[in-house]
Amino acid sequence: MNVIVCGVGAFGRNHLRVYRELEQQGHPVRVAAVVEPGSARASALREEAQQQGWDFPVFSSLGECLAARSAGQIAADAASVCV
Repeated sequence: MNVIVCGVGAFGRNHLRVYRELEQQGHPVRVAAVVEPGSARASALREEAQQQGWDFPVFSSLGECLAARSAGQIAADAASVCV
C-alpha cells in the first residue's frame, strides 16, 4: 500500500514515523510522497529524507502531488490527512 502523508506537523510526523517503521518491519506499506505547504518544514523534511536515504518526494501542494500521480510519477493507494 502506497501512502501519501499530507501535513508533517506533530501529528503528521507521527504518521510518517509509523509508516516508515511498518515498512522497515516488512509490512506492505510504503510512504509514496509527502505534502507539506510550509516551506521551512518541507525543506527540513527534504534534508532529513536525503540524510536517511528515504525515497519519497516532498510536494508543497496537494495539486502538485496529484499531478505527479496522474503523470505516473508516484503511486498512491491511501492518504493520511494530518492538518
